[in-house]
Amino acid sequence: MIAPAIEIKVYGQPAPQGSKSFRGIWGGKAILTESSKAVKPWRDAVRADAIFALAQRTGDSWTPLDCPLAVEMVFTMPKPASAPKRRRTWPSRMPDLSKLARSTEDALTDAGIWRDDARVVEYRRLAKVYPGEDVDALSSPGVVIRIHAIGETAPGGDDMGIGRHHGYRDPSRTCPTTPATPSSPASKSPTARPTRSTDP
Repeated sequence: MIAPAIEIKVYGQPAPQGSKSFRGIWGGKAILTESSKAVKPWRDAVRADAIFALAQRTGDSWTPLDCPLAVEMVFTMPKPASAPKRRRTWPSRMPDLSKLARSTEDALTDAGIWRDDARVVEYRRLAKVYPGEDVDALSSPGVVIRIHAIGETAPGGDDMGIGRHHGYRDPSRTCPTTPATPSSPASKSPTARPTRSTDP
């Protein structure tokens, strides 16, 4: 198994993509806004840390991934004070895991990680956990994201079940990228972006 195309850690309160509120009609189109006020701060945090991760990995030369992708997202949720301290428990209440993934996918699209979130064809892991209770858990709320280009396998190895019989493929061939343009998020200097959140 080889490293993912990119790994991103985001610290902040995960917020789900919620329902839309109707605000009226403008120019013949309905104006819809997010009902949850927590969505924007979360998407801003994901976008900022995604851009920071790109800068650390490639400088300013990244172009959005434009191929079939497999994704891992493990959300670390705040553990209630009433939850048991000496045994593992799971965040089996709201927010919905699928809605957390939706809001995070949209932020990754805004950051220029991939051409479109429709490129995601597989989730290798999608989970909610509490701090310190899972191998991918953070020390405080946030998310660990890993993005793999489908077909990336090490010589003689096995990339998360793709199978060694596929052999090794050059990621530049299996995952063509789309050129960055001056107006795209990936083409702008990371210094102009919000500062990345850090582990408290």
